[in-house]
Amino acid sequence: MAKYQRPVLLLNKIVQDVADETGKVETVISWEGSGRGYDKSKFDNLREFLKESGFVTYAEGHANAHGTFIEPDKIQPLRDFANSVLNPQIFDDKVFEVDYWFHTGEELNKDMLFAFAACGDIWGNGLPRPTFAFDFNFNRTEVQLMGANGDSVKIKHDGVDFVIFKNPEVAKKLQEVSCGHIQIVGAPSLNEWMGRQSIQIMIDDIEIEQLRRKEYASYIAKTSYEKGVFEWQCDNSKIWNSKKIKKVSKNA
Repeated sequence: MAKYQRPVLLLNKIVQDVADETGKVETVISWEGSGRGYDKSKFDNLREFLKESGFVTYAEGHANAHGTFIEPDKIQPLRDFANSVLNPQIFDDKVFEVDYWFHTGEELNKDMLFAFAACGDIWGNGLPRPTFAFDFNFNRTEVQLMGANGDSVKIKHDGVDFVIFKNPEVAKKLQEVSCGHIQIVGAPSLNEWMGRQSIQIMIDDIEIEQLRRKEYASYIAKTSYEKGVFEWQCDNSKIWNSKKIKKVSKNA
């Protein structure tokens, strides 16, 4: 399901010999199993979709986790019906429900993230883990590749580590971008090293966009001015005829 980002019906072929009132035995074939919806899409109720299709004998349970019974001659009509009425775009556009969204330029509330991370052992089916969205500008110096194959990534931003494991596509993309904008959905956890605890965000989803260096420099100048300094931070790359923004106090 995660690979194709589509709802799934997992069905078993059931063969039974059933006797009617006269004692005549007939072999009956059915397909029974369970359905699982893809909760990161706009398609939010697989059970109701199946029931409204008219091609299933039953679909009972939760909206996206339920039991299903389908007669053999209804399977292909159900496929055809789904293909005709469902727009693939609703699965391609991921939807995440988050508890808070930290926008570009907003300081991360590390105390809040730490508090949620420290409660990691209480989250479960009845109490889902808190999830947060982050978007911020970054440069290549904030990206660290990890693992023997360099396919795991740590992004350091505002005192917080954003981590994704064994994702060569993301690792490659981050190395190609010198200055960029990033959107992340993830959950906070605690990382402990030599008795010291720090916050890390385990990345569930990430989008990376290359920024023009002039755009990035403008952003850095604006946010640095608000903090009291101008500072150029973009990969030490040449820009504007090699002129760099000098680090000066705005009060100087």
